[in-house]
Amino acid sequence: MDVDRAVKDVFAENEWMVKTGIGGILTAGSTIALLYHFACLPVAVACWAVMIGYILRVIRQKVADPKAKLPLWNDWGDLFISGITWIAFQFILWILTLSICIFAVVFCSMRAAAAGSSWETVMWSALGPLLLAVTCGNLAYVSSYLMVNFAVEENSIAAISYLKIMKRIARHPLHYYTGFMLATGVQWAAVLVPAATMIGLFVIPSTYFIGQIAGAAILARYWSADRDPSVK
Repeated sequence: MDVDRAVKDVFAENEWMVKTGIGGILTAGSTIALLYHFACLPVAVACWAVMIGYILRVIRQKVADPKAKLPLWNDWGDLFISGITWIAFQFILWILTLSICIFAVVFCSMRAAAAGSSWETVMWSALGPLLLAVTCGNLAYVSSYLMVNFAVEENSIAAISYLKIMKRIARHPLHYYTGFMLATGVQWAAVLVPAATMIGLFVIPSTYFIGQIAGAAILARYWSADRDPSVK
């Protein structure tokens, strides 16, 4: 798997600075809006929706052609609709999952308080947070490929096809886990590396968006490398 090529292709065209710079401006704008006043949340969400819509477009093009250039920033209405749809489905999915996890943590805490021995107390006390961490980690993992699926199929059902993604991952778990970890690593590095210097703090909005684009390109490459019509 040529992961280096997936990242380098992001910077292979002359207009990459302009295209990623627009995303950086939207990232900075959403952050400033939130810091200014909570009433500006709709403005921040609108910026997030457009950014995610663009990332979905990047994924769609990279799955179809790994060597494709970054898409143009046009048809912003379409970007917004795609992005806000993804945000809505993810919000519902995370709220439902976290609600179940919180119930499980409360249940485990109650069992820990009523335990008759110290080892039972430790077991129940550790079980709740462990379930929460494992569930959230798994959801983040699957959601990354749900995003690819949603970008490719361009319909609402694709955004919640959890079982389809699990079947696809189960076929080649190491393949997909590697892609997820590489994409996540690039995204974190895009924030942590510039944050290590005072000057770098001012470019984090741009580097963050570049990291998102590079991560999306990696996920798209791992997805397209495993095409199997038997998985519906």
